[in-house]
Amino acid sequence: MSHLIHAEAGVGGQDAQGHAHGGPHTFADAHLNVGDTVYLEFSGVEAHGRASATVVGWREGHSVLVTMPLAGDRPMQLFDGEPVTLRMFNGRSAFAFQSVVRRVASLPFPYVHLAYPRRVQSVEIRRSPRSRVDMPATFSVDGQPAGVGTVVDIGTAGALLDTGRMLDKSVQHLTLSLSFELHLVPVQLTLSAHILGMKAYASTGENTHVQYRLAFQSLQPNDRLVLASLVWFEMYEHPENIV
Repeated sequence: MSHLIHAEAGVGGQDAQGHAHGGPHTFADAHLNVGDTVYLEFSGVEAHGRASATVVGWREGHSVLVTMPLAGDRPMQLFDGEPVTLRMFNGRSAFAFQSVVRRVASLPFPYVHLAYPRRVQSVEIRRSPRSRVDMPATFSVDGQPAGVGTVVDIGTAGALLDTGRMLDKSVQHLTLSLSFELHLVPVQLTLSAHILGMKAYASTGENTHVQYRLAFQSLQPNDRLVLASLVWFEMYEHPENIV
């Protein structure tokens, strides 16, 4: 099932995930340009999966034209009437609409006509988006191991750390260590963070857990790139997890 974030046209406020809506949402609201990259998810009998394509153009009320998506280094074999979900990002908002393949053309180059959408679904992405990740982590204070926990959400600016270890109130900084896979590549990050705040709550039994809101400090360019790639990956694969 396609994960689309729904916003009724003309309705303001926030959705269930706390994202701000604009409205109304039409194809023109996406401010798409020729040459932009879009992401396609096919859900028909053939189940081609996901791929990216480049916008060639559009004719309002008729078709949106994109380059033929590739499977590896070969053009996908698409069929007229095949359902597809198109997603795009304009820097501030994520847009998506459901369509079907209207026509596949090969000249002067392989491209696809997609049915022009009657409405487009949209969600505003915060300036520093975070993704819910539920990722195991360890952390240290002044170079000494201090505990283990779970990163509830993370972005390029900071993270929310859940742990059963309550730090002394005088502790203002910690070092967070993470290990995970991104695009099937093992990644290890060691990130310095300032503690912005904490909240204690009762978990199972009589145990008390603490959530620390962290702001990353002095990120290395590679660390920032990895975090941005992680959020982008989650935004594409699981947009409902973006907060």
